[in-house]
Amino acid sequence: MAGVSYFNVYVTHVVETVECQEKPNYCNLIFWGQKDRGLSAKMEEQIAACNFDASPRPLLTDLKKEKHFCALVNSSWVRATISDYSVDRNGNLEVFCIDYGHTVMVPLACIKLIPSTLPFISSCHPLATKFLLADVVIEKGVRGKEPVLQYLQKNIANKNVKAVSLGIRDDFEGVRIYSYDVLVAKLLVESFLGTPAATYLDAIKQPVPNHRQLSVTSISPPPMTKNSYNRASSVMSVSHKMLNAASSQSKPIPGVSYTASCLEMNVIHTVMVTYVQNGPQKFVIQRKSSDAVEKLTNLSKKLSEFAALNSKTLVNVDRGTPCIAISSRDKLFHRGVITLVEDVRYAQVYFVDYGYSELVDLQSLFEIPADFISIELFAYRVTLEDAASLMTFDKVSENFTRLVLYQTFKCHVTGETMPQSVILMDDAGRTVKELVLASVADSRQPLNISELLKTAPLSPITAAGNIKVATVEVGAVEDLFVTCVGSPGKFFGQFERRPVAELEALKSELQSTYSSCIPGQPSQIPLLYADVKSHIGDYGVIKWSSDGHFYRVQIVEEFAHDVAITFVDYGNNIRVCRQEIWAPASSLKWFSRPSFGINCIVPGVTLTENEWALLVNDKSVRVKLGQPINKVYPATIVNMLVNNVFRPLSACSNLSPIAQEFDPVRGASVVPQVTNRKLEFDTSGQSGLRKAIPNIVVENGQMPNHSLLEDSWGMPVLKNKALEDSWGIPMQSTKAITVEPPRQKSDRVSSVSSTRSSASRNPEERMDWESAEPKELPREPTPISRPLEIPKRVMPISQPTKLVYPHQTGLEGATKTLEIVFVEDPNSFYCHLIEAVPLLEKLMDNLATAYLAAPKEPLGCIEVGVACVAQYTDDNNWYRGQILNVGATEVEVLFVDYGNKQRTPTTLLKAIEQEFVKLPPQAYHCSLAGVQDCSRSWTLQDKTRLEEAGMGKPLKTTVSDHRENDKYLVRLVDEGSRPQVVINDLFAPPREIVPVPDVFSYSSLPTSDLTNVNVVWFSNVGRFFLSPDNLESYQPDLDQLEEHYSALSSDELVEDSPCVGLPCVVKFKDDGRYYRSEILSIRGSFANVIFVDYGNEQETALKELKRIHPRFLKFPQLTWQCRLNNVIMPDSEIFYSQDLKDHIKACFPEGLILGARFHEPTGGVYPVDLAIPDIGDVANYLVKNKVLCRHNTCMGQEKEVKFPPQKFDFVPDEIISTTAFLPFVKTPLEFWIQLESESVEAIMEQSDKLATEPDFLNNKSNFVPFVGKSCLAFFAEDERWYRATVESLEQNSAIVYYVDYGNTCSVGLEHLRDLPPLLAEKPPMAFKCCLAGAESPISKEVTEAFLALALDLVATVKVVKVVNEILHVRLCNTADGVDLGEKIQLPTKPVELEVYVGYSISPDRFWVQRKEDENRIAEIQNQLGQELQGSNMGSFQLQGHPVAGQMYAVFHPVYENLYRALVKSFDSFSGLAEIQFVDYGDDHKVSAKDFLHLPENLKKIPPMAFESCLNLQSRPKHWPEEALKYFISICSPEIVFQAKLGVKANGIQQIDSLQAQDENVIEVLNSKIKQSQLEQTGRVFGILESVSKSLKQVETQMHPVIRPSTELINDMNGIPGQVISSKAIVVCLNSPTAVWLHLDPAAADDIMNSIKQYTQQPEFAQIRPLEPVAGVSCLALFPDDQLWYRAVVESVDQSSATVNYVDFGNSSPVGQDQLRPIPSALVVKPALAFKCALDGADRVTDNLPSTRKCQDALFDQLLSVTFVEKTQKHIFVRLRDSDGHDLNEKLGLPAAPTNVRLENQRTNASSTLVSTRPIPGAEDVRVSYIKSAGMFWIQRESNCEEIEQIRDTLRPLDSNDSSNVPPLSVKENVLYAVMHPEYNRFYRARANQINGDCAEVYFLDIGYTDWVPLSSIRPCPAILKYIPAMANECTFRSPIYPDQYSEEIRKAFSDATEGVVCQAVFSGPQPSQGIQCIESLFAKGVNVGNLLYNLISSIAPQSGTSGGFGNLPLFPSKQQRGL
Repeated sequence: MAGVSYFNVYVTHVVETVECQEKPNYCNLIFWGQKDRGLSAKMEEQIAACNFDASPRPLLTDLKKEKHFCALVNSSWVRATISDYSVDRNGNLEVFCIDYGHTVMVPLACIKLIPSTLPFISSCHPLATKFLLADVVIEKGVRGKEPVLQYLQKNIANKNVKAVSLGIRDDFEGVRIYSYDVLVAKLLVESFLGTPAATYLDAIKQPVPNHRQLSVTSISPPPMTKNSYNRASSVMSVSHKMLNAASSQSKPIPGVSYTASCLEMNVIHTVMVTYVQNGPQKFVIQRKSSDAVEKLTNLSKKLSEFAALNSKTLVNVDRGTPCIAISSRDKLFHRGVITLVEDVRYAQVYFVDYGYSELVDLQSLFEIPADFISIELFAYRVTLEDAASLMTFDKVSENFTRLVLYQTFKCHVTGETMPQSVILMDDAGRTVKELVLASVADSRQPLNISELLKTAPLSPITAAGNIKVATVEVGAVEDLFVTCVGSPGKFFGQFERRPVAELEALKSELQSTYSSCIPGQPSQIPLLYADVKSHIGDYGVIKWSSDGHFYRVQIVEEFAHDVAITFVDYGNNIRVCRQEIWAPASSLKWFSRPSFGINCIVPGVTLTENEWALLVNDKSVRVKLGQPINKVYPATIVNMLVNNVFRPLSACSNLSPIAQEFDPVRGASVVPQVTNRKLEFDTSGQSGLRKAIPNIVVENGQMPNHSLLEDSWGMPVLKNKALEDSWGIPMQSTKAITVEPPRQKSDRVSSVSSTRSSASRNPEERMDWESAEPKELPREPTPISRPLEIPKRVMPISQPTKLVYPHQTGLEGATKTLEIVFVEDPNSFYCHLIEAVPLLEKLMDNLATAYLAAPKEPLGCIEVGVACVAQYTDDNNWYRGQILNVGATEVEVLFVDYGNKQRTPTTLLKAIEQEFVKLPPQAYHCSLAGVQDCSRSWTLQDKTRLEEAGMGKPLKTTVSDHRENDKYLVRLVDEGSRPQVVINDLFAPPREIVPVPDVFSYSSLPTSDLTNVNVVWFSNVGRFFLSPDNLESYQPDLDQLEEHYSALSSDELVEDSPCVGLPCVVKFKDDGRYYRSEILSIRGSFANVIFVDYGNEQETALKELKRIHPRFLKFPQLTWQCRLNNVIMPDSEIFYSQDLKDHIKACFPEGLILGARFHEPTGGVYPVDLAIPDIGDVANYLVKNKVLCRHNTCMGQEKEVKFPPQKFDFVPDEIISTTAFLPFVKTPLEFWIQLESESVEAIMEQSDKLATEPDFLNNKSNFVPFVGKSCLAFFAEDERWYRATVESLEQNSAIVYYVDYGNTCSVGLEHLRDLPPLLAEKPPMAFKCCLAGAESPISKEVTEAFLALALDLVATVKVVKVVNEILHVRLCNTADGVDLGEKIQLPTKPVELEVYVGYSISPDRFWVQRKEDENRIAEIQNQLGQELQGSNMGSFQLQGHPVAGQMYAVFHPVYENLYRALVKSFDSFSGLAEIQFVDYGDDHKVSAKDFLHLPENLKKIPPMAFESCLNLQSRPKHWPEEALKYFISICSPEIVFQAKLGVKANGIQQIDSLQAQDENVIEVLNSKIKQSQLEQTGRVFGILESVSKSLKQVETQMHPVIRPSTELINDMNGIPGQVISSKAIVVCLNSPTAVWLHLDPAAADDIMNSIKQYTQQPEFAQIRPLEPVAGVSCLALFPDDQLWYRAVVESVDQSSATVNYVDFGNSSPVGQDQLRPIPSALVVKPALAFKCALDGADRVTDNLPSTRKCQDALFDQLLSVTFVEKTQKHIFVRLRDSDGHDLNEKLGLPAAPTNVRLENQRTNASSTLVSTRPIPGAEDVRVSYIKSAGMFWIQRESNCEEIEQIRDTLRPLDSNDSSNVPPLSVKENVLYAVMHPEYNRFYRARANQINGDCAEVYFLDIGYTDWVPLSSIRPCPAILKYIPAMANECTFRSPIYPDQYSEEIRKAFSDATEGVVCQAVFSGPQPSQGIQCIESLFAKGVNVGNLLYNLISSIAPQSGTSGGFGNLPLFPSKQQRGL
């Protein structure tokens, strides 16, 4: 280990844990540290010298994650990056401090740009490194993690430690660390805080590393760049052993550095300040002791002598080089280090023995021998204690410098870390801090130090926390007197060997020093908290009010105004005000003496707390002690020395080791007095902040938190709250109050005995000190005592121990069988739990035996709450009791097992024995639920009635509620009676018969002229709910309603006559409370109700509706349903752009008071005028901003203009026109006719005339589009205006339907106008038709023939039937009477079509789609997505159940989208419908909730898929597997078939021929059927052969594999121009195109060290040689140096093998006996020899540089490597030396390409990268989610602003506490804001399906689908519901990727596209929604499609098409579905 190098790490903080890969239930520790503390110091100096207050704040566009800023953190500027752009509600932003590793929230105003004039601050790399602590793991959970983190924060945080690197894992470096040369992992394991890891045994065997000295960089600002070069050189020496003889290299000597020194602590030093760098924060001192001065003088002489005789001018003048330099101050030689080379003449030198820097001529610098470097430094860089508080004053630095420079002081060191913190004092005892403050206070006068020294106040007080109590010396066996008892096993004991005189001397000294101190009044002695600092762990003095004495205490925890303290010498703990604690005076002599006692814990104690207290309290014990853990000593009790209580301290004075003690008060020797060792609290109840009470105090119902208590029990405990059970006694709760804060009681103080806590404490909470692994830490608070002075020489009698009963076993939420045993009234009675009666009977027998057989002691402690045994006067038997009240001569006792009470003389009370306290009270205090009325008083008859009805019977009991200090609310049922009796009903108030209320019977709130209101529920501008701003007067009514209905059983007051409009009461599922409601609709067994006082809705089962009582109808409905007045409310949702949505959001704010003026309601809806501050009238504002338009009556129009409806009242076979015209024809199945062409011409004449009017043309801004609106639309082809209706809306255009012609078109919004009333008189003139008798499919030839005849035809139209508003007609030419159907002659010969297979089950049953219908299917899906999956979904909801034979829009259970489906049948019992998706053919059973009504125009479109079967010669009964698999796989969505259609029978189309890709599917199937029998025969042999091959492959694959070095470049993203290493070395070179590099030489060093450790183990010699197989990874011996290296076998001969040494690049033959198996731990890193080629070698045809020339130029160089290009054969790089020279050009190779950035510019992987050549037709996109190579989602860069707007809108939800959507109100296919499970941010998502408390959601801006808890779902802001999805699903047009390799392909796809802007070339027009096919996708200039195809070729040479035989039937792909 002597050769193992280490480095120093300054630990900034311990932060977190990560999953441990070795042990599933354990985790590793992570901490942050700085490797270069010197560079960090320089950074701090540079930042401190800058005035960032004047720097500009960054704009939002400047906030980039990779950019460095300066942030103000804890009053200091630090460098930071933005870690999260989410701004919380306080305006804070999360930043990451890159030099310290902290993540903090800071205000935006505290983030400043780094000026360009500060390149060092802005460009320096982050100084904090993330480390993983090796060799130890910790148990998961808070109890395992928190103690370890606290321990490490105290012992290694903010300190320097030695670290040995063990390698890189993920984003942190694994290290083995040593603190003060002790392995930290060993400390944790021995302290029972950690568990050994796999490397622990190896770690403890290794000696402490001492290979490297502490670098001078820890005290000198500049980084040692030379040291990093030397390290690389040392690595090279190892690497060069692997090179050929022609490339042997020299080995530079490793560099040396000075060893820094630290001032010794606990020693007063005499020092002189030699240099002040930054005021009191940073300055330099020298020790002025005689030995230090002598050493420095001798060193100066030796330096002068050496320089005079052996002076050699320094040659290598590099930064960080030690030297001898001549100082200009004294012209003498001194040690120094070069910090900066200014130019060719001067260098900046830091004189390490004096602490200052100056420019030195290079001729005055000389080489320094190693002997002088090893001498310790004589200058110490320090900081003044609490310097930060001084820096808040003006001119502190100047005054400090004048006061201290070249002055001598006494120095006390208070800190261990560099720079050390110190306190300086002058000879008069005044601190420099006091002198500086005095000088600042009188800054107007010239500073006169001599006068200042005379007038400065003298203070005997050392700075707070500077006086420490010495460590106590503890022997292996000690005699202790127990003064304080904790939970079982814990106690505080004072040493019997310590004389009482010492304790008395300490008390006397404190009394004399602090006697003038009064809490809360000014004093000459400062308070400990006068400096407003944290003092946890510091010591102080308090005056205890109970006895008036002073005691020394230690601070263990701090609160807002109070602190928790422990009495150092007594072990008790209390909580006091900060103003009551004084600082320790420096004049105290006894204060620093060790504590008089220690905390102990006895493992494995199973006694109760009462038993434990009785055993050891006030006893002397002899204990064996182990090693302390957090100052708590594991103890084993040897024996009890003395059993009498309050044994005096050193009662036998002759045995005391000190015969006489010095009294500090009287100054004379006195005989030690016998005193009481234990401090008790009196019960006098003195006034003040704390009331003196017995032993333990609970203030305001809350115990102090002792999680940081170290001088007490030393382990964290959680807060507890004082609870009182139903017996009225104070109890401690074992519940940690981290979930719910304690209830605040009154100011009274509760008391709890110190001798017990909760008796129900779980045994798992005890710490097993003998276990190797830590258990859960105890959770009770430490018992607290307060000191009480006992008169000296008085032996007080022990106070009796008070015993209490444990908690009862809870009955909450349970159904039990109880028996009533005592009744006071129906609201107060006691019951027995039937199942516990045997325990009670046994207890009573034992109690009677014990107390009747022999007299017992009377009860000594008569207090309220004390357990006792009392005699019941009726039967003279003894029963367990509890004191309720105490009188003068008698007490009131509750018999806890029966419930009755009795006033008893104290003589009839006996002390209860411990064994009778263990069982909790057996009588449960109960009350009948739902019968108590506040105005009701119970009578004796009520009591008797309850006794008769319930006593002596087993009663089925349901407990509905139980609160603290209250009774159990129960519902009692006597099931033995017939009929059964509900006892609650016997006492319930008389219930009147509640009649069925009238529908719509809620009264309305009155409205005034102007009312102040709040928006309580907002749906849209046409439906929102307002309520008055003050509803306090109605709150009691709502509370009574909740109380009334919550007391009812589930079958009471059920509404049995539900109907629409009926008032009722419903429980809201989100909070479980009852609210007034009204039924909106009824569907099956469910009703949709509205909560009338709030406005929101909920679906509720009919059986859960409660009938409303008339008294709850007396007060009005507390909301008004409203709409804006005088504005048009569209029939459907309007498309709003983002700015319009922002306007709407601003008008309906939450929680803001608005002004409202109500108008007469219509149908219960109030038109309202709303006014909002800063906006005014809402309607005017929205109209002005073109969100809405005014109502027609406000614009002078009579009514809204709409087309009259078309009439379809035609009679079958009626001739409806003889002059019809066909304006638009698609196919014989879909065309439009005009029955009155003359009317159409008249309409067009009017339209053309209107188009000539300027007012019409210029009126562009008044048109507000919405779906279904009638309008005039411009047609671009003929530039005319036509009548139309809006079908759908896009971003800036609309899809309109020309109602008189039948065609549709996309029109810009500027080309739409309002429809004039004159043009709205006629209905739409175009009727949609189809030829009667025509069936799909129809060939292309038939369609073309029909088009040729129909377009210019004047037709006679005869109606056959009307189906879904589609006319089935026969057309005849009016001129000649020829029927068009007969003329086109539907062919009888087989029809040949191009088809897709949409869905396939077998060759006997599959569905096909015509290729010519592909666009039509896409249009259907587009319309479904636009109309049904947005905010319009509610208008299409299905009411009732689906009807068989009807067509609907149905959510597909697999593809999670809407498709047209035909209902085959519906099962009303299960609620499932059997349906067929008519456009694809697949059948499913789906729930009725998945149905939506289909838009009318989609009902008219015939099915796009028809069922088919293959016409085969012979049809097998069971299809052979290979034939079926072939057919399923060939039915790919990408394959277009040539199909010949045969006859159609029973609706199934036979296919005579199915041709695909030059093969006939039918012929292939026939051949496969014939071959199936032969294949069955040969299958067994094939299986045997396959097994044999598999065994060989497994045997080969058992060896771990070293990954190739190409992964190195993959990990670095490989961006052209990226610098991939700045410290590389060449390790092997065969030619300019075969160069091997070490990109990280340190990694090679680590690998070699690991191999060396492994091969030096004794077990390695026993490992047998590896049998060589080509391609196997192994360890191979290198013949030249006989060392082992990682290698891969290249070839095998008879006795040797040729291996390639993968970490160095060269190959060599070795004997087969020189190969060993490689362990898996050595293959974690890939091969480290990175093979590359010199850029330019590929562009030189001849005259390549020779190998020798390349070796001479590149070896022995520290190189910078720039990635240029990666081809199939080579990775081309350019190399630069340390001076920046291009070595490629030096070797004569061509210059770098112009498109490659070679100026050391690091390219971020997330930046936009344009390909080297422009890609025609490409569009910039980002890949947002990859499911597979054939299914991924993209975001267009053109939508980046919309995406950011969506995130800005949802960002407040990220940190908002807004309530989530009620779980059962989350509905499927509705848009919400959902927390992403990985990103922890909210995104828009659609709920696909709901299962229990989870929902499957689709993130429509990412493309990701996942299950999330319902608690992470929030309502989506209304303004986001109209923005289309930002993620588009895509697929490659080709190739097809096999499913079995999907994971490898997906990973490669993700690596290639993650975080970069890609260029996509799309195929065909871009659909508005659905799957988009991509021809090419380029990322970083690489064609991703080709990349994936090559990957498949490498892993699956025989790749086939997808399909998957095991997943039959194969569902149609989303590509076919036109998504």
